[in-house]
Amino acid sequence: PGTPLTAQYSRYLDSRGFDPDWVAREHGVLAAGPRCVWDAGLPLDEDWKGQWFSDRLIIPIHDSTGRVVNFQGRSILKDPKIRYKGARVDKVPMHHKHLLYGAHKGRSDRVVVVEGVMDQWKMGRGSVATFGTSLTIHQIRLLGAYRRVLFCFDSEPPAQAKAARWAREVAALGASVEVVDLELGDRDPGDLTDSEAAGVRRELGLD
Repeated sequence: PGTPLTAQYSRYLDSRGFDPDWVAREHGVLAAGPRCVWDAGLPLDEDWKGQWFSDRLIIPIHDSTGRVVNFQGRSILKDPKIRYKGARVDKVPMHHKHLLYGAHKGRSDRVVVVEGVMDQWKMGRGSVATFGTSLTIHQIRLLGAYRRVLFCFDSEPPAQAKAARWAREVAALGASVEVVDLELGDRDPGDLTDSEAAGVRRELGLD
């Protein structure tokens, strides 16, 4: 679902520190209208969380070849009950937790791992997002194929603990793995300014 970004969506992205034109061009992001419904295979009056995508950015998810196989809807409202929604798994070719977001545009030898798609947007090519701090065996195997893996989860202790856990599992597959705390406090990588993100990219060897 989705249409080109309108002013409301552009304002939201701008408020988050992203150039809307760049987001649309680089990541193929679209806008869902106020009554956007994507076929969930359920009656429209049934309250199912994956059915309504109103007032959300529609974010395509690609497989390693660049083919769109899934999507996420990210709310642009101030206090949504659910920030991210995914398509019903039997309605898309591949589950998003079988993938690493952004991997199709990265390098084959090293990767920086972040939590969410907006973190990946800010960190840029060479980084991937895992759609949260919980990884699946599919994602662990994909990360194990890299020579060097840097986990850059949020700075909160629970997120750092999760990063350390997954780092051990990825390292067991033969990769050289490091957990990096960017010491951002209550911010996450997606909240970095462009100049801050450029500095982090240099430090992590992405440039």
